[in-house]
Amino acid sequence: MRNWGVGLVICGALAVIGILVDPKPEDPQEGMFGAVILIGGGGLLAYKGQNYINSMRDIAEESLQQIREKDYIDALALSKKFQISEIEIRQKITKAQNKKFIPFGVEIK
Repeated sequence: MRNWGVGLVICGALAVIGILVDPKPEDPQEGMFGAVILIGGGGLLAYKGQNYINSMRDIAEESLQQIREKDYIDALALSKKFQISEIEIRQKITKAQNKKFIPFGVEIK
């Protein structure tokens, strides 16, 4: 998601530069509207994507710390700490296991 956002921001910035550099623009407002939408949408996607990556990293770090201390992952404690539902925590733990951040075979309570 973040990569798509960065790509859209770059496309929007190139469109704005193209509109501003044009020596005889017929109607610059037409093109500017689309460029602003690309920049705004790309910025939103980049922001949301970075937040998702940061939350995955934080949950994985806390999960690894719980594994070291207790030999299991307490999904309820994680959901209370990060203030998101236990189902989302379990989904993010599964994704972290698929990306090999968290070892498989760990008990999740």
